[in-house]
This record gives sequence, C-alpha cells and structure tokens, in this order.
Amino acid sequence: IWCWIFQGLFGFGVAAYYGVPLLYLACGATLALVFGQRVLGSVAAGWACAVAFVFHPLLDSVAYRPMPDLSEGVIGGAVVLAWWTTMRAETRGRIVLWAAVTGLLVYLAESNRVTGIFVTLVLAVATVMFFPRRFGWLVLAGVFAALFYGAECGFYRWLFGDWLHHLH
Repeated sequence: IWCWIFQGLFGFGVAAYYGVPLLYLACGATLALVFGQRVLGSVAAGWACAVAFVFHPLLDSVAYRPMPDLSEGVIGGAVVLAWWTTMRAETRGRIVLWAAVTGLLVYLAESNRVTGIFVTLVLAVATVMFFPRRFGWLVLAGVFAALFYGAECGFYRWLFGDWLHHLH
C-alpha cells in the first residue's frame, strides 16, 4: 500500500520504489529511539539506539528495495511496544485502547507476511514471564486481532468467494 501512496504523491518511478524502505527505516529508527529511552532511561541512549538501528549492517540487504523483511521487523517492534504499553496501562479505558492497538498491529504483522504471526509467541512468553497476572489483557488483544483478521477474511469472501484468499 505504501508504494501506491508514494506513487500518488510523486508519480510512478524511483521515488515510490525507494520511498518505502526509507519510510520503514525512519519508523524503525523511531521505534529504536522509544525503546532505548524507555529501557535505558536516557534520551541520549535512545538516540544511540536509533543510530545503531539505521547503520546496522544486516539492514543493507533489505533496505534498498521494498521487501517484507524490513516491514515485518518494524511492525513486530511496534507490536511489542504496543503490548508493553498495554501491560503498563493503569485504567480500563487505556487497557482496552492499547489492547486494540496491539491487536491491530498483530493483524497487520500477519497480513504483511504470514510469518508475522509468530510475534504472538513472543507476546505470550513475555506476558507469562513479566506480567502473568495480566494475561487476560493479552487475550483481549488477541480478540481484537481475531476481529480484524475476521473482517479481512469476510471481505475476501465477499470479493472472491474465498475466506482465506490472502493465503491462497
């Protein structure tokens, strides 16, 4: 979808092709900054994490063309950040809001590439290890993810007559 947006903004050509990985690099650096600040408790450490992300040598092979590897990693990082915010929420409204965001991001991780669903294993293990009393909140996020996934399947059923068109 990002290629289409860039094509609409800049026309067909190189900007649409290279704009997507640059967007994901920027999003990944922002996530690294936020994680660095939260985990290490320092703005400077957050910036160091963002710079380390952008210049990480493993990104060279996936950053020069729109590949699902980079987007899957960035969306997975956003899932973990949303999960963390859910687990640390204090009010019922924030819990529901962040569970919905977590569920939406889990759905997007899977719809981006089927292997994106494996982030749910990370969330389950992390919840059991660090927030066992809040496992129900993870289940709520799973319910939201299932609702989004069900809506996508229903749309494909309506459009193509196949509930699992995106897998076929």
